[in-house]
Amino acid sequence: MKKVVLNYLMITVLIVATVFTSCKHDDEEPAGEFYRMNIDEAKTLVFTLKETGGNKLYGIKKSSLVGDVLGEAYEISCFDINGKKIMNDDYYINAFDAGDNIIVFFDPYITPSTGSSVQFGIRAYLVKKINGLIEEIPNEYLPNYYQHNIFRACKSVQFDKYRNFYYIIDGDLCQVSSSGSSEFRFSHLFLKEDIVYGFCTDDEGQILYSNTIMNNKLKLRKLDDTIVSLEPDFEVAWKGTDGVLYGITVETEQVDDWVSNPYRYLVKIQNGEIIKIRDVYYIVGDAFYVQDKIIANSYRYDGFFSSCLVDISNETLFNEISCFISANMVINNQLCFLHNYSFYCESIDLDTGATSPLFTLSQLALNGYYMDKIFSVTETGVVFSGLDRDSKPVFAIVGNNDIITPHPIIQGQVSLVLLLN
Repeated sequence: MKKVVLNYLMITVLIVATVFTSCKHDDEEPAGEFYRMNIDEAKTLVFTLKETGGNKLYGIKKSSLVGDVLGEAYEISCFDINGKKIMNDDYYINAFDAGDNIIVFFDPYITPSTGSSVQFGIRAYLVKKINGLIEEIPNEYLPNYYQHNIFRACKSVQFDKYRNFYYIIDGDLCQVSSSGSSEFRFSHLFLKEDIVYGFCTDDEGQILYSNTIMNNKLKLRKLDDTIVSLEPDFEVAWKGTDGVLYGITVETEQVDDWVSNPYRYLVKIQNGEIIKIRDVYYIVGDAFYVQDKIIANSYRYDGFFSSCLVDISNETLFNEISCFISANMVINNQLCFLHNYSFYCESIDLDTGATSPLFTLSQLALNGYYMDKIFSVTETGVVFSGLDRDSKPVFAIVGNNDIITPHPIIQGQVSLVLLLN
């Protein structure tokens, strides 16, 4: 009997040891190579910066940030080909919309405890919106994320009609071609023959760019790959809704040693040539994509400066919109001006320039808060980001009952929102 019990105990110990060893082995087995991100359920991506240095990317299962969005978010994670979550010290540092893809940047050298970082080791991936599959961007083609402010409404990643997209890489310009295939082809366009500080490309692939930050001289890379210097100074340049390159040039007539008269012209660039369209009297500022148009804050000069809006969508629609306020955001596809501290928001009619109240929030409820971004305004409330009474970043909804509800999952300073259309 003792022998039977002893044998039973030995078998039990052996089974327990085997299970424990197996579990321990599974826990310690490292994940494989980065294969996908779980963005396939997300309709919106929210990128946040945390005070501790850990940056996060969240997915929201809706295409608009409405009042019931609070329970619809989840943290975006990385997985290997077997679906095992990759646990490492990488942190998201930025993201760009790239058509059917997003470009996501990681910094593997950030220190979570201090937030300090060295300027090496940044990696970037192209992530397919439809399934989250990734392709690493080679180090020599890593994008920069700055843009010369002479280019209005020109995004960091731009497209032509042939499914190619372009971005700046360390003073050069990169073209990425996909043609619908599963792999991307990267190529340098200038090979260090020139320096690119900002650019704008049209539908055909002409590239207007700046090779200096000291003046407003621009160059044009034509379709035959030749490069020409453009003679007039460009005050601003952009790509119209018709896929054509536009700009406002300035030509100066010297009256005497002390006086000069500037003349501004709306121009377009087609077939490698600058074509004057009309005289203009505007200084064009920040521009916004809204209701399939491009609307810019502007100043009209006719002896004195007066504020207005200008539709710069294309040469046909180019027109002044009389409006006494300047826009500072787009909410629900409406051009708006938000008074950040009074929590009063006006929408702007794009045809007449007339303003109307979009909402007025309770100053009592929001006393001590600061709003920096409004993401949605509905009958259920206003989704916003900003600072709370303790100057801590907050992403929250303020309802019609004046109750502020911070998001239970999304935390930190919201720096970027991408719609995955």
